[in-house]
Amino acid sequence: MAYVQNNNPFEKCCCGKRKSTMKMKSPMKGKISASCKAQAKKKFKVWPSAYASGWGVRCTRGDFKKK
Repeated sequence: MAYVQNNNPFEKCCCGKRKSTMKMKSPMKGKISASCKAQAKKKFKVWPSAYASGWGVRCTRGDFKKK
């Protein structure tokens, strides 16, 4: 009988590819703040869009300097 590691973070699924069993939780994995979402809706014509939501995420993180 072969030794099998129980703490392997990857498992093989039915198709032979590896899938991760560990879920990484980020402290920044929250929602876009209401004020940044409102600013993004004013700034961009279409909500939700990749540009608008990306801008909202960066605003929530505080990447923009306030003048």
